Amino acid sequence: MSGCKEHRPFLAALADGETELVPAATLTHVADCPDCAEEADTHRLLGARLSASVNADRLPIPRRGRRSWPVRLGAVAAVVIALAGAAAGWHAYTGEDRVAAAAAVAWDQPQYGSSDASTITSWCERASGRPMREVALPGLSPLGARMDYRAGTDIVTVTYTTPQGERINVSWLDASQAPSGRSGVQSRMIEGRMVLLVASPGGTAVISGSAPQSSLWATAATLEAGAGSISTGAT
Repeated sequence: MSGCKEHRPFLAALADGETELVPAATLTHVADCPDCAEEADTHRLLGARLSASVNADRLPIPRRGRRSWPVRLGAVAAVVIALAGAAAGWHAYTGEDRVAAAAAVAWDQPQYGSSDASTITSWCERASGRPMREVALPGLSPLGARMDYRAGTDIVTVTYTTPQGERINVSWLDASQAPSGRSGVQSRMIEGRMVLLVASPGGTAVISGSAPQSSLWATAATLEAGAGSISTGAT
């Protein structure tokens, strides 16, 4: 545990998505250290849940305002106490649109760079704590991956490049297999760009990028068809 000491001061910033404030060594350490990853996740859950509770409780203050403070402070304290015991299992906050959040974070630089799809998959599993599908996308070269906690979801983004140097981002929202016959692709316009939402055998993914729409649709079709193989779990 002594090796974790130098990284712990940065876990709160990592949980808030302020990765520009976090040293690269800490990002690598958290990806490989279950204890620090769990602590960062707890920071995320506590912060998101507390923010949601306080915002939902912003009611007009009664004339007898001083009597209302103990009630509101008590409610916040109860939330914090409850979260301390159950933070690891809380994933219900959905105040932000998941698809828009995925499309936004996908443009950030990868936290882990590699051209090896298998190595990227292993990093994604360690960072997210869930199984990932290693997908072979013909004509695309892996560039790297990143993980963000947004909209109550661990968003795992794998970035690829086309032979022309254009970018395609595949942001996995979960690893839930689409029911038989329920796979599909939906298109959305977010800030003037088309993104595709794919329900696939490997989970729910958001596809975005600077590549032509035909390349984005081809990627979506590959995911929808279930190309690739499911890994057995985090390593």
